[in-house]
This record gives sequence, C-alpha cells and structure tokens, in this order.
Amino acid sequence: MLTALCSATIYRSLSEIANQTIKQLIVLPSLPSTNQYLLERIDFPVSVCLADQQTKGRGQFSRHWVSPPASNLYISLLWSALPQHIPSLATYVGEAIITCLKDIGVDDGLHMKCPNDILWEQRKLAGILIESKITANQAQRVSPLVIGIGLNLSMSEAAGKKIDQPWTDLTSILKMPMVQRRNSIAAQLLSQLILNLLGVS
Repeated sequence: MLTALCSATIYRSLSEIANQTIKQLIVLPSLPSTNQYLLERIDFPVSVCLADQQTKGRGQFSRHWVSPPASNLYISLLWSALPQHIPSLATYVGEAIITCLKDIGVDDGLHMKCPNDILWEQRKLAGILIESKITANQAQRVSPLVIGIGLNLSMSEAAGKKIDQPWTDLTSILKMPMVQRRNSIAAQLLSQLILNLLGVS
C-alpha cells in the first residue's frame, strides 16, 4: 500500500529551523503544477506546496516533467531572494538535493548538470525549476521566487517511456522500495533546502 503525502507528517519530521521558517505547507492530491499554484498565491513569505500528481508539470524551457501519481516527489517552495543571489540560487538548491540524497544513502555517482539537473551516473534523478512573478513594484529589494523540485522515487516503466532522456529513480539506485518514504524524504529535503537557503539570505 502506498503512503499518502501528509502535511502533518511532513511538518513533524522537519528540522527545528525548517519548522520555524516554513509558514505554510500545503499537500494536494493533484495539480497542474506546484510552481504555478504558488506563483498564483503569494500570501505567505515562505510557503511549500506538494502534490501527489502534476498534470502539467514542467521543467526548464517549459519541457514536460513526467509526474505520475503516488510515485515521486513534486515540491515547490516560495522564497524571497536577494537579487545578487538569484543567478547562483540553482546551485544552492542543487547542493541541498545532493546532500539530502547522500544522507539517504546514495554514495557515489551524483553530480549537478548546470543549471537545473541532478544526475546519477549520467541519468536524470531530479530537476530544479526556479520561477519568479513580476510584481508591480519593480524597485523592491526582495523578489518572491518559486523553487520547484522534482525527485524520482519510483518511476513506473510506463511513465518512464514518456521521458525523452536517460533517467533513474531512488528505488533503482538503492535497490529498495522508496515510495513509502515520500513524507520522510520530503521533510529531509525541505530541511536541507531551508538550511542552504538561509546561508545565502
């Protein structure tokens, strides 16, 4: 039986600093895009949205991100970034993902292919999409950004056929079922991401 994503379970598993920093954590069964959801609802300074499925998930250059239900992680974080850090923000996000994956047990073969791919032995494991919403006040010093992360936990063969590049997932790498750990991995990833981002704020 698959473990459903649960906001309360994720919150309980967050690090103390992530728990204090994240003001809103939303989990929904299905969305066109978690990034788009947050871009349309900039209400809280630090908000997180996860979906069990994305029907119009996208990656860099509006490429389709295959997002089957109850299989992987689709996470978006609303963050306010200082302008001087925006160009290098994907690097900080990528480093957070790699640190999290190493903590989970992925020892070798990980690297970041700039600007937005996390590869394991040259196969795509995760992707990053950072987007901003143009505001009326262009002179504001801090701009709201949405950081989207897709992480393959357990991709089915049927879904994998829709991907137009070499790919892999954590189940294949670690040789054990990972989809049941979606809540704990989401919390671990968010905790590391907040830690990295606070270091550059």
